[in-house]
Order: sequence, then C-alpha cells, then structure tokens
Amino acid sequence: KPISAILCILLFGVAFVAIGQEVPPQPSEESEFSQQLWASFDTSYKLSEKKQIKGDLGYRTIWPASWNKFIVRGGLEVATDGLILKLFKKIKTQENYTYGLGMFYLDSDTGSNSFELRPYQGYRVSFKASDRLAFGQYLRLEERFQFSESKGNSFGMRLRYQVTGVIRPKRHFFREESGVYFPMEAEIFFNIKKTSQFNDVLRLSPGIGYQINYGFRLQAAIAYHYVQDEAGQVAKSNDLIYKFKIYKTLNFDKKNPETKPNEPSGEPDFRKP
Repeated sequence: KPISAILCILLFGVAFVAIGQEVPPQPSEESEFSQQLWASFDTSYKLSEKKQIKGDLGYRTIWPASWNKFIVRGGLEVATDGLILKLFKKIKTQENYTYGLGMFYLDSDTGSNSFELRPYQGYRVSFKASDRLAFGQYLRLEERFQFSESKGNSFGMRLRYQVTGVIRPKRHFFREESGVYFPMEAEIFFNIKKTSQFNDVLRLSPGIGYQINYGFRLQAAIAYHYVQDEAGQVAKSNDLIYKFKIYKTLNFDKKNPETKPNEPSGEPDFRKP
C-alpha cells in the first residue's frame, strides 16, 4: 500500500543518516548569479485509459564549468475520477497521482562527486479555463538519499508545490494540433529535512514552446532559481537557468489523439530535481 511504502522509506532514511558522516557547519555566504544549462528528453507511454509511464533523461552543467549532472527518472501516473474538482462539472478538469524514482549523478571538478536516489509521490490537479488557457497545480513529496565521496551519506525530505499555466494564442497560421504556446511555472520548496547539496527554495520559469503534433513538443525557458547548499549553512546561490526540453509520446495515435485539459502541459518536474 502507498502509506506502508512511505513509512518504509522514512525508516530507511533514519538508518541511512545514522551511518552517514557528520559535516561541520561553515559560515554562510551569498553567491552572485551563476548560469546553467539544463537539457532533457521527456517521454511517456500510455498503458491504459488511466495509466501511463513517464520518464526523462537529463543533462545539466554550469558556467564557468565546475560540474556536470546526469539524470534518469521514471514513474507511473494514474488518472483519478476526481477528488478535489469533481464538483465543478462545467470545468474540464483532470486529476492524477504519481509516484516514481529519480537517479542523479554529480561529476564535480572542484568539490565532491555524489550520487542521489530520489523516490517521489505526488498529486496533480489541472483545469482548462478556456480553449487558450490552462492551469495546473502539483504537490510532490520527495525523499532524498545522497551518497558523497567526501561528505558521507545524508538523507533529506522536501515538499514541492508547483503552479503552472499555459497560454495558447489563436492559430492563424497553424493547424489545430500544432502551434506556439507559452508555459509559465512557479515552484516553492519546503525542505523538511535538508541534505548536504542542492536544497532548492524557489523556481520561476517563463518559457516558449512549439507543438508539432499532440505527441511531440519542443520547449525552451529562462528560469530563476534560488538554492541553499550544505543544508542551508553555506552557499546561497542565485541561478539563471537556460532550459531546453523535448516531449515525446512513444505510442501516440495520430488517428485518435488524446487531448488533455492541460495539453500541452509544460510540466518541469517536477517532473520538472
């Protein structure tokens, strides 16, 4: 059961911390803006009318070059009959719960290399305000198991709350299934227990995308991220992120395309580390 699985993960996290190495606190310092590049290939495969597998392969780096990060994630998304917005029958809505696992490898030139396992559980609510405007909310719980060469093991837990919006202008020059759209994302992180690296606080991501068809999209964004490192005691960084994403549905049916209330969703993220 989901609750039993979460309890097992929490108990394992406590034991994980017990065998980890302690890192002495250091003076806090504020960094200037850094610039990073994030690229990912996000894919999905529909299992049934209510279930689909989602995954992504990602690469991230920073300027001036000091680290590279490689990401693999996969999970299951299940549509519900509606728990929150089912009373609003006149509004086209969609609700899903998600769970999965992410793996992150950090190759650092100046610090310590690390590997992170990140199980997650979430609930997404989206609704379509009009044919050109859609909104979504996504609440996700993450458990973070970090293995570091010099800092030892650490366990963290956080809640992520994301609000998304998609604007689709009228198509004067495009077919109905293709065209430009404008995704917007704002995400707040509540670090219940911080880890030794990458404790996000805030993300703001306006962008632009082009939908080739219902199963294939390209998207770019310039985002602002605020991050605390070393369990919030050392570097506090302001990051400017250049994001590029490719979305692909593997078993897309061109004859009977499925249109969702938040299509195109423009999700991170939560996907979206």
